[in-house]
Amino acid sequence: MFLAFFYVGGFEHYRLHRPEVTEAGLKRALVPNVVLEMIESEFELKYLPIAGSDARIAEAVEDVAAARAVAARGGANDAEETAAGVVDADDPLIVHLSHKGAGDRFFRTALHALEVNTCGGAGANGTDASGAGASTNDDRCVRWCSGSEENFRQDVHSFTFESPMPRSMRLLGRDYRAVFVVRDPRDLVAQAYLEHLETSAAWARLPRDDLHGDSFQSRLRAMSAEDGVDLEIDRFTASISLALNFQRMFLGHGRALEGSHDNAVGEFARSMRAFATAADDGVRFVRFEDLLAARPEGFELLGRWFGLSDGAELDAFVNACGRAQVEALGLGLDDAAVDGEKEKARRVPEDGEIYCDGGGCAESSHLLPPGAWKEHFSERNAQRFEKEHATLLRSMGYLASSDGGSTIAAV
Repeated sequence: MFLAFFYVGGFEHYRLHRPEVTEAGLKRALVPNVVLEMIESEFELKYLPIAGSDARIAEAVEDVAAARAVAARGGANDAEETAAGVVDADDPLIVHLSHKGAGDRFFRTALHALEVNTCGGAGANGTDASGAGASTNDDRCVRWCSGSEENFRQDVHSFTFESPMPRSMRLLGRDYRAVFVVRDPRDLVAQAYLEHLETSAAWARLPRDDLHGDSFQSRLRAMSAEDGVDLEIDRFTASISLALNFQRMFLGHGRALEGSHDNAVGEFARSMRAFATAADDGVRFVRFEDLLAARPEGFELLGRWFGLSDGAELDAFVNACGRAQVEALGLGLDDAAVDGEKEKARRVPEDGEIYCDGGGCAESSHLLPPGAWKEHFSERNAQRFEKEHATLLRSMGYLASSDGGSTIAAV
């Protein structure tokens, strides 16, 4: 409450005595950026260069091997008896840190295909492999499940952890190797705009008193595309910026909060920054664009990071990633090309369908290709986003349009 009065009083002081100062300028003149723009401070993401050159990938493979050797020595010193029903503690748990729209389906497809290839049958979310006991490292069944921490099972080797935060990782009770898939937030904002125009979710379609009987969706549809994207940018900014939350709550500018539900884009950004600043040695980041461009050598690097064994297990993972890449690129699958395995792999849901795995449930949606924001953002939209989030973009390795050249920096 004190901060609210401080903010409002300071704003009125500047408006009376220095009319040229705007709200945007006030947040830098009145309070340090570290307080008001937590998400805008720079941070570093530890990327796996899966789409890098042969030399860069080889260097990263050596780094991963060195890290595994250090972890193995630590594990030998602290070795404990593995509990009944828990897989071998020497094998780190493969964790996919999952956020809707940010490459989520790629790893769901890959980890399920890996389970099918190594276990056979329907897998952990079906009938055959889910009842199997703990497997041996000689012929390991890499079981998979997905959901929140309540859905995690100690008998699995891989887990799609939905909407996680760093503090939740300790609840897994296991050593882990995790990957967080990163996407250009402008693509996610553009995707959110298109989804909210068509969603059947009640929060978007029901009349609201604060909108004078209109629904969020009807308001959004009544706007021009440029204004609609501006609204989604404001919602994203409000969801991650303490500064804008103060402005909306205490200065009466409620536009960004008119659709305060389903802020998946802001949730993704908050989680990403939290994992980056937590400096967890068990977490690495991978760009969605790199997943689509990676060669088998890059997927092999990813498998080695996850702790998969050389030979059949690593090969199965590389093949599973290749399948996921083909599906993500929308190229379709050819039965002959995948040796008749197409029918054994889980079918990826079509648009508007619901998939529920391991207790987790989310609405499937059309995934925009990388860089699609350029087709949906006007020049004004781009400038608006970059004015608020240029630091975020650069910290993630995505260049603002004002930087010139490619929109993706090299890893």
